[in-house]
Amino acid sequence: MLFMREELLNIKVKLKRIFELAEAAGRKAPPGSLRITKHRNKVQYYHVLPETGGNGKYIRNADIAMVSALAQKSFDRKMRNDAKQIIDAIDSFLKGIEPFKELSDNEFGEVYDCLPEQRKDLVQPYILPEDEYAEQWQSAEYAGNEYLGENRRLCTERGEMVRSKSEKIIADKLFMKNIPYHYEKPLEIRNHGVVYPDFTLLNRRTRREYYLEHFGLLDDCEYMQKTLSKLECYITNGIFPGKQLLITCESGEHPLNMEIVESLISEYLL
Repeated sequence: MLFMREELLNIKVKLKRIFELAEAAGRKAPPGSLRITKHRNKVQYYHVLPETGGNGKYIRNADIAMVSALAQKSFDRKMRNDAKQIIDAIDSFLKGIEPFKELSDNEFGEVYDCLPEQRKDLVQPYILPEDEYAEQWQSAEYAGNEYLGENRRLCTERGEMVRSKSEKIIADKLFMKNIPYHYEKPLEIRNHGVVYPDFTLLNRRTRREYYLEHFGLLDDCEYMQKTLSKLECYITNGIFPGKQLLITCESGEHPLNMEIVESLISEYLL
């Protein structure tokens, strides 16, 4: 999947900032590198310099600041090199030289995730790891849709109240799949004001947001007109069905198809 030019340029700006931060930190880092060993369940640290040989000089617990500085130095070098490599790839793609793969913030979160546990405690990541990012996203506070709030009568597995049986089924499926979501979170769109998508969703891996609308009364003419109007507002604001907007439907004779829900989750959210 190819990014549009604007999206690639936005990614490049973020990567350049990461590169600059890591490079600046590297200039202040102490010489040498860190070696970590474990002896009798006790972690030991060694400062490796040319004059100390391969094993390095033992670092006492009182010098934990040196341990952290050396660990951060190694992490910064990895971040700097990866950022530079991808910046060069973006430049090449924009010049039409070679294809480019889809990127996400989680590409760099994985740099931190792959560190040994002893090193994770010593460094400060530039981008939050996947679980921490998802947790912060999920915990964001917002004022939901209060219109006909009394119609929220069904409780989901996560403990919130929703308006319909189908919304509960969808919410419970998202919860079971460990997909972060907000129910009826406000979204400001041009020429329409605030709308409340049934679900605002997060793909943990790519950190992209999606909106899911369930249209549940398609055999009601008035409801259908409102549905068409809402779809037009999404599209005129660059939120396209099959891209950022996911849709499920039902009518009196055509109930919610859970195979479609499963397919949408697999295609966009996992």
